[in-house]
Amino acid sequence: MKRSDRRQRPKKAASPQPVVHETVTLTDFGHDGRAIGRVNGIPWFVAGAVVGETVKAASRRQFSNRVEARTIEVITRSDQRVEPVCAKVDQCGGCSQQFLDVGQQREQKQQILQRELSRQVDAEHVDWAAPILGASEGYRARARMAIRQGKLGFTSQGSHQHVAITACPVMDPALNRVLNALPELPLIRAEIELVVDSQGVVGAHILNAQTATQSQLVKIHDCFAPHVAGLWLTGPDRVRHCLQSAELRHQLAYGGTSLNTALYPWQFSQVNPDINQRMVMQAIAWLDVHPGQRVLDLFAGSGNFSLPLSVAGATVVAVESVATAVAQGQANARQNGSDNLSFVVQDLFVADWHQQWGKRSFDAILLDPPRAGADQVCKDMGKFDVSRILYVSCNPATLARDARTLAQHGYRVVRSGLMDMFPHTGHIESMTLFQKGKVKQGTKKAK
Repeated sequence: MKRSDRRQRPKKAASPQPVVHETVTLTDFGHDGRAIGRVNGIPWFVAGAVVGETVKAASRRQFSNRVEARTIEVITRSDQRVEPVCAKVDQCGGCSQQFLDVGQQREQKQQILQRELSRQVDAEHVDWAAPILGASEGYRARARMAIRQGKLGFTSQGSHQHVAITACPVMDPALNRVLNALPELPLIRAEIELVVDSQGVVGAHILNAQTATQSQLVKIHDCFAPHVAGLWLTGPDRVRHCLQSAELRHQLAYGGTSLNTALYPWQFSQVNPDINQRMVMQAIAWLDVHPGQRVLDLFAGSGNFSLPLSVAGATVVAVESVATAVAQGQANARQNGSDNLSFVVQDLFVADWHQQWGKRSFDAILLDPPRAGADQVCKDMGKFDVSRILYVSCNPATLARDARTLAQHGYRVVRSGLMDMFPHTGHIESMTLFQKGKVKQGTKKAK
């Protein structure tokens, strides 16, 4: 989505709310993993708490129908609470579930997925697939960080506090080596995007450095250059400059074929390569793709699913709103010899099905939308009349909403499963298969 170029009047800052402290007994959890308790009938969503515990909580934000809060003291401790693997977990807040046993994290996410779907559609006869699981540490192959006061770090959840770090337990060891080796950085405000490819090659992109002087930009280059293979800068001129050239490659295997694609710090790619590889394999298996079938890949990015689908023999139309991702996807298709794959630029939040690609017929559709879901696409899905729809989701609430819309077009959930893409966080990645028509009886539970 493009941002408006119109200048807006600055909003008047809201008056700070007084912090309220309450003792809360947690009895349930929400779709984002936060534990929920009630105080005088009002739900309190408490970060850092486990269901079954009683904690002392401090409010962060207060609304008419709920209070968002954080744990400041555990009064009654759950057996499922564990010691976090990161010493800065309370400051950073990125891995908001490190205090919870990993097995329990996954069980909770599975319950949230099943509960959210069951609230909106008939999930009685769903085949709940075994979750796709991987390492709970060292899995993150990319990260966006901030430079503040000469230090690299993350912004604390729920505030603008900068948390400086020199290592992160969930980041790939190659990225941690860069963090640990960096000297004192110049006193500028900027962002850094770090990524490591399939061969362990690290690239860095410096951006949002509009206030930096030329000498400061030179210094930041000198700080990063010895520790990364590729280095790019989007400076005050808003033009991206290559300061240090390197070819970063992402490898994805399917059917004995190794797909090789370009990888850049500023382009979207899944943070967890191991889970991503198995997610793609599962998607093709669930769609039961055969040579000659026609598949529509919506929210396609630069071809994470499209390329393997084309290798499986399908004729694929990949639709994506970001023009640079489409250009990269086209280059990836050419490099891998996928002449049965074509890319289209289209904003799918206001989809125009009158374009030529929207008039074609397809055998199956794959959706991989952002957290906002695919509301408009699902409302228009009846025009395609495909037998199978595979929905890859990073938000169970919008997945459930869209599942209800698809049900109105005659689609039923036949299979669904968790993919633990983001251990120690509240983010829930899942895959759900929809089929048109009646569903065979027989319910299976996740293994």
